[in-house]
Amino acid sequence: MKEKKTIASVILGVALVSLITVLVAALVDSLTLFIDVESVQGASVNSDYANAVGGITLGGVALGIVFITVFFANKNCRLAVNLSLAITIILYCVASMAALRGIKPKMAAATYAVFSSYVSTAVTLLISTALALAAWLYLTIVKKKEEAAKPVENGSETENQ
Repeated sequence: MKEKKTIASVILGVALVSLITVLVAALVDSLTLFIDVESVQGASVNSDYANAVGGITLGGVALGIVFITVFFANKNCRLAVNLSLAITIILYCVASMAALRGIKPKMAAATYAVFSSYVSTAVTLLISTALALAAWLYLTIVKKKEEAAKPVENGSETENQ
């Protein structure tokens, strides 16, 4: 059991580091889309599409920051809040990828590069959030089982003495 807890703790730590890294990268990527997309010579990126991708990326960053903040700060209703935020992020990523692909069914190479950059960011955010939640849930369940088992062990020890 201890090995599984160690593995879950490592997964949780790596997932949280990955989540923080993808949030920083997504923030920089979205700012680049707002600031620099029109200054690239020869790029055939529609500025409206670039702004949509930048805005959706910022929405994902905001959700990710809320998830991490609540993950560490929330003490009440932790399971419900963390689960609902993680599901929101996962659904947001899936829906936004589908919506961005549906907006422009035929894309120029530069526009597709913007889309694929968003897809890699969204998939990383989705997987990091899911792994963090799964590892945290596992550690929470193990902790509850250990706490439930302790009083039973203490009671049986006093009866044996």
